[in-house]
Amino acid sequence: MGNKVLSEIISELKKAKYYSISVDSTPDLSHVDQLTFTVRYVKDLAPVERFLQFVPIHGHGAKHLETVVLNFLQENEISISDCRGQSYDNASNMAGQYSGLQKRIKDKSESALFIPCAGHSLNLVGNSAAGCCLEAIIFFDFVQCLYNFFSASTHRWQVLLSFVGKGKKIVKQLSGTRWSAREDAVTCLHDSYDEIKKALEFLIKDISQSKETQNDAQNLITKMNTFEIVFLTIFWNDILCHFNETSKILQKENLNLDVAVRILKSLLHFIKDLRSQFENYQEKAKILLPNTDYRDSSKGTKKRSRRMAFFDGEAEELEFQGSYKFKIETYLPVIDSLTSNLEKRTSAYEKINDNFGFLVNIQTIANVELNEH
Repeated sequence: MGNKVLSEIISELKKAKYYSISVDSTPDLSHVDQLTFTVRYVKDLAPVERFLQFVPIHGHGAKHLETVVLNFLQENEISISDCRGQSYDNASNMAGQYSGLQKRIKDKSESALFIPCAGHSLNLVGNSAAGCCLEAIIFFDFVQCLYNFFSASTHRWQVLLSFVGKGKKIVKQLSGTRWSAREDAVTCLHDSYDEIKKALEFLIKDISQSKETQNDAQNLITKMNTFEIVFLTIFWNDILCHFNETSKILQKENLNLDVAVRILKSLLHFIKDLRSQFENYQEKAKILLPNTDYRDSSKGTKKRSRRMAFFDGEAEELEFQGSYKFKIETYLPVIDSLTSNLEKRTSAYEKINDNFGFLVNIQTIANVELNEH
């Protein structure tokens, strides 16, 4: 049956003639690395995407992956010269412009344009921002610790459920590759902040709990009562909700390049607008956690003398504190990281859309414009 399905798909592909490929490696439960091989072509005037096979691989080098891909195509009598597109993740062995798989395939078929995986690109943008400053790292480490604490015991999990209530999202484990998991985790924390604190307080007072459990619960609630954690919960909740919605759209198989570019630009516009929203997030955090301030909440700035070059003499170096310190060392670096990485990836899709975006409106554009394109 499997062979019949594969044969049918390859028959459709050959009838369509032109196709694009998408491959990615993944280990199975027996720790054998496999290449997932997917093709995309047109059938009945509509694009279709078909998974063909898992192909065992013995390394991740670009040359080895090229050999595996070309052998697979040759075994199934699919001409590499008819390949018109290729899409992988952004790893250098796949996307490298000098010796990556995309360059090697392009050498075999000049028209096989490389389009980086949009969903994977967003994950990389998010990962970069999550690790760009100490407070962001501390925040996501706290979210993971919260999940580890409650999931380590069925009793603790039931206590959490009893306070959060049915129908609401529950704490989730973070994932380095799927940012939808982070969105679920942070949304739960955002929507049920007080309820999670009450669950921790209940466990602290529960004399049947071990001292270690009570201590862990106390440490978690202490962190939840810090202004930075509250601020970042609200801030990242907004960011991750927008990222997740964008990612869902980018994964639709009937999505065209023009729409992909527009939604990436929309996400970029949202991120840029956040630069002026610091005070708004600060006010929201104060509503959720009143009578609390930043860990370093002294007003003004400390000054220390710093020796410059001999012709400059001495200069004063400022050490920022409180709100301003958090803004310039955490808030703005996260936004700047998201902005710069989104701009770079959006421009890659814009270049492709500049070449092929006119096809979306081919029935309405003038002949002169059509000739130009």
